[in-house]
Amino acid sequence: MKIVYQCLFLILCLTGCSSRAEVAEEYRYWSYGFTSPAYFEMKTEYLQASMPDGHILSLRAGWSVGGYRPDDGIGDELEPIGSMESQERYTELPDSMVVSWFSHAEKQFYAANIHFRPDIKKQMMTPYVSNCWDDNRTLYHNQILIGLAPGGYVKVWGKGGCGDKEILVGKFKGWKMVESITGTKPYQLREQTEEYHEKFADILAKPIPYEKWQ
Repeated sequence: MKIVYQCLFLILCLTGCSSRAEVAEEYRYWSYGFTSPAYFEMKTEYLQASMPDGHILSLRAGWSVGGYRPDDGIGDELEPIGSMESQERYTELPDSMVVSWFSHAEKQFYAANIHFRPDIKKQMMTPYVSNCWDDNRTLYHNQILIGLAPGGYVKVWGKGGCGDKEILVGKFKGWKMVESITGTKPYQLREQTEEYHEKFADILAKPIPYEKWQ
C-alpha cells in the first residue's frame, strides 16, 4: 500500500510539473492597454484594479490613444487594437477596475467602473494552444484592452496572442467628471485639445456618432 501511495504521489507531482511547464513564463501574467476610435483622441488619466484578495493596484496611465486618420478611412469604430502595458506579476485577474479619461472632442472628463464576471474570468484564464508562426504556444486571453469613446462609453476585451479571437469582457457606461480623479482640470489640457480640434475640424463639424459605441 505504501508503494501505491508513493507512485500516486509521484504521478501527481509529474502531472503538476508538466502542466506548469506548458505555459511559458511570459504568458502567465496579465497585462493591460487602452484604445479608442481613431478619430477621437482620449487622454488616459487614471486606472485602478481591485484584486480578489482585496489588494488595490494603481496602474500606470497618462498617455493618449486615438487622434489619427487610419488608412482605410474608417475612424469611428471601437476595435480591439492596441498595445499592452506590463504590470506587477499577477496571474489572477482583477475583480474590477476604475478608469478615468479625457475626451478631447468634447472637452470632457469621464470615469467608469469595469467589472469582470466570474464566468468571463474563467474564459480568460483557460489556456489554449495557438499556432504562432508555426510554433504551437499555450496562451491565455489575459491581455485586458480597455476601449474608451466619447460619451463615457467603454468596451473591454480579453485578448490572446498571435491575433487570436478576443473575448468580450463587457460594455460599460461611465459618468461625467468636472476634473479627473487625479485632479487634472480641463484648462491643463487646453493646448493639446486645441491642437486636436484644429487637426480634426472636418470630423468635429459632424455630429459625434455616440450610437456606434452603445
